[in-house]
Amino acid sequence: MKAIQHAFIGPGRVANTLSAALRHNGHKVLGYVANPESSKAFNAQDSLGFKGLCALSSHELSLADWVWVTVADDAIARVSQQIAWQPHQVALHCSGATELSQLNAQNCAAAVGFHPLQIFSQPDVALQHLPGSSVGIEVQVRTQGTAQTQANLDVAAALQQQVTEVANSLQLKPLSIAPGQRALYHAGAGYAASALVSMLAEASAL
Repeated sequence: MKAIQHAFIGPGRVANTLSAALRHNGHKVLGYVANPESSKAFNAQDSLGFKGLCALSSHELSLADWVWVTVADDAIARVSQQIAWQPHQVALHCSGATELSQLNAQNCAAAVGFHPLQIFSQPDVALQHLPGSSVGIEVQVRTQGTAQTQANLDVAAALQQQVTEVANSLQLKPLSIAPGQRALYHAGAGYAASALVSMLAEASAL
């Protein structure tokens, strides 16, 4: 697999965990760009995943292959619109229910949804629990017009394989999400996790 250079927009808990997982498994993380909508100070030296890395300039960000927009769900559209996307780049978000259309990255090669089914409130704990977790994956290759050519299908299949290989390298179990089905997928994940725990707690109480 070709070496991928990763960068993160918004070095919060999810980015902290995924950056650490990527680096621990031999992937190249160039650095991060602070969330432009956050007033919280960020110290990379205190970070699990970004320790030793610096904030990226616009030029340095343009060199990344995969750019992870790891901000709050309702900020993905606004923040991604502020990025000077490059034709070679893949834009990713880690939201479960947010459609890929919210990634305002029309100039880039593709958009990817990469949603690990894990709790990230404590990155050090999440990092330990990440191996063996499932991850919802959706790949959307940018095309000119509405035509879906065989070349586009081949590019999409190659990228799907690449994303799957990255997931496997992190010991995640890939789940394929069909276009337009993210809300249903996310609701199902909620039923399989939080709702199930609540039901078992109620059963125990009864």
